[in-house]
Amino acid sequence: MKNIKNLLYGVYGSILAMGLLAASPAHALVTEGDASAFVVQAAFHDDPFFGPVPYSSVSGNGADADSIASVNFGSILSTGLLSTSAFSNVDGTPGSKTATSSASIADVELNLAHALGLSFDLISSNSTVTGDAGSFSAIGSSSIVNLAGFGLLSGLNNVVITGAANQTLFNLFGIEVIANRQTSACTATDCFITTDALYVDVWGKKNLTIASSTAHLAAPVPEPETAALMMLGLAGLVGSKRLRSKVMRTAA
Repeated sequence: MKNIKNLLYGVYGSILAMGLLAASPAHALVTEGDASAFVVQAAFHDDPFFGPVPYSSVSGNGADADSIASVNFGSILSTGLLSTSAFSNVDGTPGSKTATSSASIADVELNLAHALGLSFDLISSNSTVTGDAGSFSAIGSSSIVNLAGFGLLSGLNNVVITGAANQTLFNLFGIEVIANRQTSACTATDCFITTDALYVDVWGKKNLTIASSTAHLAAPVPEPETAALMMLGLAGLVGSKRLRSKVMRTAA
């Protein structure tokens, strides 16, 4: 009788331990990584009608790059080199991962009917997400060299660009210009950031984005498998209790 009780307690304890271990969530693995970048995009009510160009994009494990030597639309727009790059090393193995992208454009002259225009020597942005599940970090940065405005944007000439995120450089006549525009959100299992070096909004209807980069990493928790293992452990506990009662009745 005593041996049967000890055996039952041993089985009960083993199943309980297995159930608790099964119910403990395993360390999440970084399985999603993507990055993208473009240099110029113009949109009407957030619907692009020009761009994004050039454009780089990568998902998983790899790298991509794109460039255009120059753009020239008569007296409206002229540029130097436009270039983008994107990289992600999410390959299914454990450990810290990285997703990063960048965009840049040089020597720009933009003139819209002599009413609105700007020029600059160089604009660039970079967005990076690094880390492992529970310790993601997102960093965005941008640079604007020798920005000048004319016409309705002549107020840009008196502004010092600080490099701070989401700095409003100009907000007048229904036109808003934002430098280093950043959007980001990070949790223990998901993290992304988008950095627009220069963003111009006109009357809330049209917008121009220059040098935009995005990065993203995610480590989804395998909830369905964890729940199934937990149920298996609980079923084992119930089964062991019934077995113990049956054996005790037989022994009596």
